[in-house]
Amino acid sequence: MWSAAKRPDGGLDITALNEGSALLAVDEPQGQGPVSVFPGGRRSWIFPPGDQETGSETAHIRAATHLGPVIESGVDVEVP
Repeated sequence: MWSAAKRPDGGLDITALNEGSALLAVDEPQGQGPVSVFPGGRRSWIFPPGDQETGSETAHIRAATHLGPVIESGVDVEVP
């Protein structure tokens, strides 16, 4: 499950919660390689202002599991 929230400074918080039984591998921004999110685990990323489209209400996410399927999703951005 993914969530996204706008930060008070205009940046963006993206969180992955792995509710499944497969290891989730998420490519880090700027090509820093994949990060593992283990079953039951959580990982968050902070994007500074300007790293996403201004005023965008949807975050676009792409991830893969060790079982092979690629997950592509649009996540509504919560605005405080």
